[in-house]
Order: sequence, then structure tokens, then C-alpha cells
Amino acid sequence: DNYYKLTKFSINDLSIYNIRLDDDGNLEAEFKITYDYTIEYKSGDETKTKDKTNNSTWMTIVLGIDKDGYYLVNTKTLKTYFY
Repeated sequence: DNYYKLTKFSINDLSIYNIRLDDDGNLEAEFKITYDYTIEYKSGDETKTKDKTNNSTWMTIVLGIDKDGYYLVNTKTLKTYFY
């Protein structure tokens, strides 16, 4: 019955480090993201919360381009877990 539930996630800063076209003609953008989050979890019979601030990670998004604009193809490297 132990669980962790992400109850808040906010991005504080986002910096673009690289933008390029890949071999398929998609736009790849690499970001560094700084964020805060709050989790809720069980400790025995009690529900507690924990705040984490100033976390950072790298993320790449891949956007396809068509006549109507951009669309999301893939995301990479946001391999983060919360506890």
C-alpha cells in the first residue's frame, strides 16, 4: 500500500542549447530544464508530502514539420523519477 504520487510539477527555467535538423528533416531541440515538484506518499497510515526544488535535467524534443506547422514526433532523455 505504499505509493508515491506526483502532485505538483513546475518548470522554473528552460534554456535551449542546440537546435538542428535531423536526417529525416525533423527539428530537434535540446533543453536544460530546472524544475520543482511535490510528491505525496504513505508512511504507515499517514499520508505525507515532500517538496523538491531546483532539480535539473536535459531533454530533447523532436518536431515534424508539415504545411500546418509543427507536430511532436518524439521526446528523448527525460528519464527522471520522483521520490
